[in-house]
Amino acid sequence: MQDKPLIHSQQRRSLTAHASSPFIAVGTGISSALAAIAALIAAPIAAFSHHWLFLDLAIGAVGVPEYEVANVRFDVADLIYLVIAVHLLLAWPQLRRRSHFVRPILGLWILACTLQTAAYLWTHPYYWSNLHQAIYQAYRYCVRPSIYFFFASILVASRRELLRPTLLTIVGFGCALSLWGSVQGYTGQEVRASFNTGNMLGAVLIAPAVLTIHFLLVARSRAERLGFTVVLLVITRALLFSLCRSALLAVTVGGSLVFFASYLRSETRRSTRRLAGAVLLALLVVAPALPWIMTRPTVAPMLAAYDPTADSNFQWRITERWPHFTHQLLEHPWAGTGTDTDLTLGPAANTPHNGYLSLALRYGIPATVVLLLVPIAAIVRAAHVGLLNSRSSNFLVSMSIVASIIAICIHNLTDGVLVQPYVARYFWLLVALLASPGLLRGTPAAPSPRGYAGK
Repeated sequence: MQDKPLIHSQQRRSLTAHASSPFIAVGTGISSALAAIAALIAAPIAAFSHHWLFLDLAIGAVGVPEYEVANVRFDVADLIYLVIAVHLLLAWPQLRRRSHFVRPILGLWILACTLQTAAYLWTHPYYWSNLHQAIYQAYRYCVRPSIYFFFASILVASRRELLRPTLLTIVGFGCALSLWGSVQGYTGQEVRASFNTGNMLGAVLIAPAVLTIHFLLVARSRAERLGFTVVLLVITRALLFSLCRSALLAVTVGGSLVFFASYLRSETRRSTRRLAGAVLLALLVVAPALPWIMTRPTVAPMLAAYDPTADSNFQWRITERWPHFTHQLLEHPWAGTGTDTDLTLGPAANTPHNGYLSLALRYGIPATVVLLLVPIAAIVRAAHVGLLNSRSSNFLVSMSIVASIIAICIHNLTDGVLVQPYVARYFWLLVALLASPGLLRGTPAAPSPRGYAGK
């Protein structure tokens, strides 16, 4: 059985075909320059111990090669994690108090990593004879994908003053990657920034887009509103260039949740109405040009996200692709198959194209369920301590984090984004922020224009 061609593959080729080689060369040069500038900006951050994670986000956005020494593969992220681990070890007596509130959820995460390790080693028995290889494989494929939750729970989530800078860092990197992708799009290259595909770029932009909507709604000054409006337009343009329909749908759902939360608070209700009115006015202004806009190569494929019955590729996925991989999972439910790759349906359909199926195939159903309980537990705990109460001083920022987590989970239904390293960084960082009431205090307080509690 052969995979059906992607519905928008011709649009991707048409975007590239019209560009001449000089434009591609210029675009490649600009992309490389942006990568170098990002690395130079990120370097000084290493001077601050609690900003090591931000440095890793910057390096991950640029994309770095892997190295191999004595059959052990590693990259710069592994070195950064080693520095963080040493820092935690040396300063543990002082740092252990920071994880007090998040310890139950941290224990759930440790259990998930343990089950993942057991399942992975069970499906790869040739590592049993070499302890060092077994430890390395367990770290790289079982612990590292979600290790941000552990690091962020102690280094970032326990410090309330780092909440806004952390969220702004996510927005900033999202804007930089959007500019990078837009340069690629306008010069006729494949739009993917430093990632393998446009779908991955779209997945990376989900959390920055939702958080930008939050900052736009809680902005106090005209300059802030203008700045975040520009950032939102830049990210939206890159999302259209990426041709990732499920990412756009996820941002729409997450943004709607942020809008709803903002409308519930009296101090942001006016700005919510004003932004909604501006959007409606813009639609009325561009209405005469809508037929032309809807046929644009970066817009037309997106419309299928809202009418999946008209998408033959999506229909084939739910009737052929997902049942095939589900059958494999049901044959190995406890430990999975050890990989989510299978060439039976052809090289173009070698993965489930469903993040939850990918996780279950890699680690089995029990480990996947426990791992997914971590963000669920974080959301439940946030509701329990009052963070999701509209009277809470941190209600708006808490809801924006919840909306970002939900949006990424929605996109994970049609793409394996939770196993994509850079998206996983954002996801587990946000879960750690939400899981720590030491950072997001849910006690009722006077309304705050920014939606953040004071120190």
